[in-house]
Amino acid sequence: WQAGSATLATAMLGGIVATLAVLALIAWLLIVAVRRLRTRLRGSARYGLANVSRRAGTSIAQVSALGLGLMALLLLTFVRTDLVERWQLALAEEAPNRFIINVQQDQVGGVAEVAAARGLAEPVLYPMVRGRLATHNGRIVSGEDYAVEGAADEESRRARRRADREFNLSTATALRDDNTVVAGEFWGPAGGDGVELSVEAGFAESLGWALGDRIAFDIAGRRIEGRVTSLREVDWESFRPNFFVLFSPGALDGYPASWITAVSVPQGDTAFTRALVQRYPN
Repeated sequence: WQAGSATLATAMLGGIVATLAVLALIAWLLIVAVRRLRTRLRGSARYGLANVSRRAGTSIAQVSALGLGLMALLLLTFVRTDLVERWQLALAEEAPNRFIINVQQDQVGGVAEVAAARGLAEPVLYPMVRGRLATHNGRIVSGEDYAVEGAADEESRRARRRADREFNLSTATALRDDNTVVAGEFWGPAGGDGVELSVEAGFAESLGWALGDRIAFDIAGRRIEGRVTSLREVDWESFRPNFFVLFSPGALDGYPASWITAVSVPQGDTAFTRALVQRYPN
């Protein structure tokens, strides 16, 4: 049930049974050897080994249980190492490995300068504005609107958490290759439709948003409303900054924001991080 595969589950259970059988056989052989050995010993060692061989069933069960526990630990270590290696091989060669957050407006140019001084590609910084969901099509909403009686539906609980917490909002003039528009149009004619929103498709579905819906956020006591004009699929494993909700260019100007980016630093290069933090301790 947990694996979602009868074949995998059967193989795993078969492996456990086979391991227990091998461990039990080894334990029985050891007990046979102990019985022959104890006659040559004296004192506490002889009485201890006699107790082990006298309770053969218990001894075999204990050895088998301990061996199975050790096998599980070794298996977890092997699987972890294998998963990490496979994950690293799946990443792009130039995938970002340094994530820079809390950059202030007057530091954006300086961060780019530090990157250029180390010979790195110029980073693209994205504004990050914290806002709370206020209304959906003019109706005030909160997490309670997504509550399901008994809280048995995980998707509903996730939607409720999303509606209750603050959102990380951002803006972009164009989409990177890790974002794909699956519905609507990414930004219409400039100024032709007011504030536009581009929303990650799964996120929009969980909150019941659709193309054409008007969504308002409260940002530091100020209300901003936009219309959903496109839905996106996002490759979250690209290791580049991505957001559930993007505003059309210029919509978030004047709102309090910090900036975020990600860069690819050559393996073993610690000078970039040191130089950046020395210049901007925040």
